[in-house]
Amino acid sequence: MDGPPRSLRGPCPFVEDSFSRLSSQSNIYGLSAFPKPKGGCDLLTATLKGKVICFRYQSLRQKIRPVAKEVQFTYIPVDAEIVSLDAFNKSPPKRGLVVGITFIKDSGDKASPFLNIYCDYEPGSEYNLDSIAREYVIITREVQLIQNLIPVPKTLAKAAAYLTV
Repeated sequence: MDGPPRSLRGPCPFVEDSFSRLSSQSNIYGLSAFPKPKGGCDLLTATLKGKVICFRYQSLRQKIRPVAKEVQFTYIPVDAEIVSLDAFNKSPPKRGLVVGITFIKDSGDKASPFLNIYCDYEPGSEYNLDSIAREYVIITREVQLIQNLIPVPKTLAKAAAYLTV
């Protein structure tokens, strides 16, 4: 057999659906998809320069259109570099979305790693991303994510497990 299998020959099966420019670069650790309570999925993207954008599909005038909206997460300094983010639903019986963002802030002589965990306990706001972005728990040197090179998404899940207790 020469070349790829017959099913892979021809045009690429993927089609570009939408295109959005980012203000600075990102990487695979800056992406997180999370399910919505009423079905579907949203995508969070974080750039190294501190911007977080939520991508989703929205039904407008009986057509489904892609929408990109910047989300302002509190307590991320403007000069910080976002290393990663993760988003997931709380474990049952609790409800709600948890977002974890790790970043590095350069304080002159040494860069300090931070982990901010965001969630909202207000009934009705558990999945409201703007409300979640204002509520946070900060974890700094105790976790030492970057210094110990622990895989960040797994660490975020462990750290957020404390919030579901």
